[in-house]
Amino acid sequence: MEAGLDRLTQIIETNQDRSVQSLATTIIEQMRAGRSEDDVALLLYRLPLSEPPRYTMSMAADPAQLADLRRDLREWLDGAGHSDVVDDVLLSVCEACSNSIEHAYQSDPKGTIEIRAEIETGRLTVTVMDKGRWKAPNPSARQRGRGLLLVKALMSEHTIETGNEGTTVQLRKDLTVD
Repeated sequence: MEAGLDRLTQIIETNQDRSVQSLATTIIEQMRAGRSEDDVALLLYRLPLSEPPRYTMSMAADPAQLADLRRDLREWLDGAGHSDVVDDVLLSVCEACSNSIEHAYQSDPKGTIEIRAEIETGRLTVTVMDKGRWKAPNPSARQRGRGLLLVKALMSEHTIETGNEGTTVQLRKDLTVD
């Protein structure tokens, strides 16, 4: 059995650049020479060698920085093959960053906002984090407070966690086609 496993390992190492189907055919053909009477099953699965696409940006809590964020995030999503969701994602992420600028840092550009995004198994997750203190919105401002309604409508899910260490907003968007 050990000799058979060693032979199998050698075949896989020698042919690792082949497609899964071609590798399966090669394994069956080359292992046939030492074949026994036992039934044999072969299951191959190629794991991707590359990391899932990731995006990171650190920006000052300054509304002028949102233009760079929009440009960079659009470029990243286009490059990852998801230009169909760019508008929804940009609007949602910029809304989360705008909330950090206004509520956490009260428009103090000394504050920093961290944006991280990754695409994994058909789902985009964007995390927006700040280290500021949350300022409650003014209840008399009637024309305000619709940004999170937009986020809810545009993204598959979102969560907001506030605390003494700042606020973390997670935005998720399913990328699979129905």
